[in-house]
Amino acid sequence: MQAIDAYSDDQLLKLITNAKRAGWDVEGDEVEAKVRAAVDERTAHPAPEVVRLTNEIRNTADLMAAFGKQEGYLPYRHLNSYSHTTRERSCISIAHRPTAGNCATSPGRVA
Repeated sequence: MQAIDAYSDDQLLKLITNAKRAGWDVEGDEVEAKVRAAVDERTAHPAPEVVRLTNEIRNTADLMAAFGKQEGYLPYRHLNSYSHTTRERSCISIAHRPTAGNCATSPGRVA
């Protein structure tokens, strides 16, 4: 659970940083202060097992391998390509534009 907390705290701090960059007023948020205090405490006294597990959680392929589920990674990775910025996702988004070019013949594109 400590590794999940560590990973979740990192993700929340990234979200807060992105919100600030976008101009959202999140200064002085008490959640940020609590999360930063937890991160500071954890990094001041790092537990090797928590660090190892947190790093496994960061990498989905490693996490699935740790649980003996490597076969699940390929469908996961493929489905992620539809929600993250990839060539395939971009082609879906811009295909209707006349200046989009020919996504079907892009390098690496499987028709």
